[in-house]
Amino acid sequence: MEETTTKRSSKKVQTPYRVYLIAVAGIAILAGAGYFGWMKYQEVYNSPAAKEAKAAAEADAEKKEILGKLSKLMVLPEGDPVLFKVSDQEQMRKQQAFFKDTMNDDVLLVFQQSSKAIIYRPSTNVIVNVGPINFDQNTSTQTTTPTQNTSSTTQN
Repeated sequence: MEETTTKRSSKKVQTPYRVYLIAVAGIAILAGAGYFGWMKYQEVYNSPAAKEAKAAAEADAEKKEILGKLSKLMVLPEGDPVLFKVSDQEQMRKQQAFFKDTMNDDVLLVFQQSSKAIIYRPSTNVIVNVGPINFDQNTSTQTTTPTQNTSSTTQN
């Protein structure tokens, strides 16, 4: 009978060291990719185009909200209005008598298609003034000027 001997290798297996090295390298790669992705996301999200799009969306939402409230108080003129917020009431009052009752944070809606202007106060849900407007065609830029002072104070 023959004796078979099994030789045992005297080499130690270094797999734990390699496994740790691969795991650390993988984590470093994932962290780097995550950081790069986050920076790209911030760059795109904070870009001027993204800020403009966000501001336009907020303005459209505000416009729809104001038109919804205003439509409950009066029949709105035809067309899509241009919306302005009053930030300096004294300057507005000096321009024309149409603006005599305006206050800061009032909203001026100009309906160009119907040639009408409405001053609305969202804080108290009141229509401050309504009147027709004229567009000066003589100048290179169109300017709107309310021509008649028709005061209306509708409250809800």
